[in-house]
Amino acid sequence: MALQGSRGARVVAAPPEAEATAHFWREEARAGIRQRRPRYQASPGERARNVVFFLGDGMSMPTVAAARTLLGQRQGHTGEESSLSFEGFPGLGLAKTYCVDKQIPDSACTATAYLCGVKNNYGTLGVTAAVPRHDCQASLDNSTHLYSIAAWALEDGRDVGIVTTTRITHASPAGSYAKIANRNWEYDEQVSEAGHDPAQCPDIAHQLIHGYPANKFKVIFGGGRRSFRPRNTLTKKEIKEGGQTVATSLKNGEKINAHATPVTSSCGIENN
Repeated sequence: MALQGSRGARVVAAPPEAEATAHFWREEARAGIRQRRPRYQASPGERARNVVFFLGDGMSMPTVAAARTLLGQRQGHTGEESSLSFEGFPGLGLAKTYCVDKQIPDSACTATAYLCGVKNNYGTLGVTAAVPRHDCQASLDNSTHLYSIAAWALEDGRDVGIVTTTRITHASPAGSYAKIANRNWEYDEQVSEAGHDPAQCPDIAHQLIHGYPANKFKVIFGGGRRSFRPRNTLTKKEIKEGGQTVATSLKNGEKINAHATPVTSSCGIENN
């Protein structure tokens, strides 16, 4: 809420304390579902067998409009009259994207919102707004930890996998498994550089290999291999870009999960 100060200065009010809890956001979601449910009554016995969640990171309305126009122009039209495939879905909606502490969000707080159902602070993943960004100690409180739709699916006896065109430790895919006070702590060295102990606040790559629910995922496709290799095996380019963690976890996947097999090529995929 924006208020006008005595001298005309703009004062921004702090968000309500209730927004720092998961309960607030879940109750808001339940209320929304109760309000809309009468409009969408499924036939008896109908239930989704699978859920495929597609996300275009940063895909705002202007981005969609530009893509629609480009598609039409490539088809020889002016562009605006074309439609993208998902625009023909029977149900469409809009989401309000913001963080509890910022109006302009980032991939971390939005990933937490759409995967865990709870809004939180800018730059944080899988924890409530009770955890400020960079606050390692606050993130250790289990009551602030959130579980994503991936964990819910596992609890329902379903298989789970994630596929991304970015780093697998990037904020968008990490929202499905990580619980951390800073999205930039993708590997242990970054945690140490921030003055924290990686053993106390495990980095995102470590959580992907060792933590729940990621250690139960059936498929993990993505980039960012540098975050999973010991520093003495990195190329000069990889060292410049940064990255080391979980030294031999991927090579010794069988020690963590008997069914885990790391692959780095199409041949590896075909053989597994």
